[in-house]
Amino acid sequence: MSKKVIKWHDLIGLTLTDFFKGSNFEVKTEEKMSVKTQYVDVLIISKSSGKPIEKLPDGFEFLADYNILTYKSLNESMNQWAIAELIEYYVDYRKIVSPSQDELLPESKFQLYAVSTNYPQKLLGSEKYFGKEVKKIKPGVYKVSSPFIGSIIILVLSQMSLREQNALWQLFSGNAAGFEYGDANYKWHEPEDKSLLNQLYCI
Repeated sequence: MSKKVIKWHDLIGLTLTDFFKGSNFEVKTEEKMSVKTQYVDVLIISKSSGKPIEKLPDGFEFLADYNILTYKSLNESMNQWAIAELIEYYVDYRKIVSPSQDELLPESKFQLYAVSTNYPQKLLGSEKYFGKEVKKIKPGVYKVSSPFIGSIIILVLSQMSLREQNALWQLFSGNAAGFEYGDANYKWHEPEDKSLLNQLYCI
């Protein structure tokens, strides 16, 4: 029997699209970032219309006008190369949305997100030995400061607390209890979209 292939990146993109539906943010997935074909996993862009969301999932309290998100699923590694690619996406996207390369939008309008199912041990190391550039904000939320790009928010979905606002993250937490909690507590804007997650019931 062939191994079931789960399209994790498609699923998290579609779920985030559902979460922000009707809000003051727009979600774009697999957005082309340069002349040479490169695609970022998810863009979350502030809009002038739509309702602000009262309870954001942990980590999304840092949302800016333009949010660039890279995602690593259960069997992928959030490593230094993934972060280098994320920074490259930021550089390209900042050029794309700015009036000109001589008049770039301010850094404060952008936020980089690295979302990983598992704790990125090779990237962050042990929490015991965090340097001043790495700060744990709350369970599953880490802020990495940089003099070049402001900060990167690292979200570890398997560490997120079991709270209703984190139901979206729990769907992608990589563990059965988390998925069951997310399945019971995530409120879909488009209920028919829930069928997209059917393939996760067997992991």
